Formats: sequence, structure tokens, C-alpha cells
Amino acid sequence: METLQKTADNPSIFDSKTEFKFSSEFKHNGIQVVNDNLIKSIEAYNYHFGLMEPSLQDKGNRPCKVSFKIKENISNWLGVGVCYKNTISSNSYTFNYSALGHGAYLISSNGGNW
Repeated sequence: METLQKTADNPSIFDSKTEFKFSSEFKHNGIQVVNDNLIKSIEAYNYHFGLMEPSLQDKGNRPCKVSFKIKENISNWLGVGVCYKNTISSNSYTFNYSALGHGAYLISSNGGNW
């Protein structure tokens, strides 16, 4: 427990920065990658995933900070979170909010969590 507390109290564990970018491969066809840092839904009112790379697994057990700026949201829903890439891929990058096992841990713009 003491070692865990020392790690949590040590801000230097976040010193190595990882440059995340939106993947042009791991996304639904209804998501357009505008550039490395910007995606856009090209289908109205659908629940689709656009994943970022590299995978958090590539960092091993190292902590990581990620932040997002929502530039525009013209739909009534937007979710941000982490997921299991294989599960999301097998579901064709579509989010089914009414079923368990969708493979994602999300918070959304309307205050929901999945």
C-alpha cells in the first residue's frame, strides 16, 4: 500500500508523454478522421465509435493522462471513454447502449455512464 501511495503522490510518473491520435482504421464508416486530433460524424444521430492509437496496453501499467476538447456537438449525445478494441471491432464499431457486453466504459454528455 505504501508503494502505491508513493506512486500516486509522484507526479513524475506522468512525465513521459504519449501522443494519441484518432485511428483511420479502428472506426465506424460513419466517422471521418479530419486530422490526427479531430473526428467528425458523417451520419446523423448514430452511436458509433472512433478509436485512438496507440492502445493503452502499449503503455503497460504506466499511468496516462488524456484530455479532450469537444469542438462541436450537433447531436444530442456524445460519449468519451475506454474500450476493448476487439469487442468494439466485432460489433462493427457500433455502440448498443441497451445491452451489456458492448465493450466500453463511457461517460456521456447527458450525464450517463456505461
